[in-house]
Amino acid sequence: MDNDEELARDLLLGIPGPKGRQYLKPNSERELKARAALARILRTEAPDGYFTRMLARLIDPRPSGGAVIKQKIIFRRPRGTPVVVSDRRRVEIAAFMHEQIAKQRQETAASVAQARNLKRVVAATREKFGASRSTVLNIWREFRPPRKKESPTK
Repeated sequence: MDNDEELARDLLLGIPGPKGRQYLKPNSERELKARAALARILRTEAPDGYFTRMLARLIDPRPSGGAVIKQKIIFRRPRGTPVVVSDRRRVEIAAFMHEQIAKQRQETAASVAQARNLKRVVAATREKFGASRSTVLNIWREFRPPRKKESPTK
C-alpha cells in the first residue's frame, strides 16, 4: 500500500489497537501529513470534479492557490472512545517523569514544594509527549515509586 493511502486510512479509520481504535491527534505532525495525503489522493483520483477539488481544499492543512477558505474539515476522535497509550509509550513517559523528579530531588523540599515539583513535571511531560493531564497522571499513579514506610521509633 502506498504511503499516502496508509496515512489517509489512518486519518479516516484510525489505527486498530488492543483497546479499540486510536485516532490521530488533531494538529499533530502525523495528522497534518495524513490530511495532505488525503487531499493528494482526492485530487489524483478525481481531478476534474468540482466538489472533489473543494473537499480536498477543505481537508488540506496548507491549501495552495485559489480563493481564501474560511472553513476546514476537522477530524475528531468520537466521544467516548478511550485514548489508548501503548505500553512502550507509557514506559517512556514514566521514565521521563522519574528522571525529572530525580533532578528536582537534589533540592531538599517540603511536601508542598514537592507537590509543586510534580505539577512542573506533569506540565513538562505533557509538553514533551503531547498527552493530556489525566493520561500523564494515570501513568504516574501506575509507575510512581512506592512510598517508604517509616519504621516506628522507641
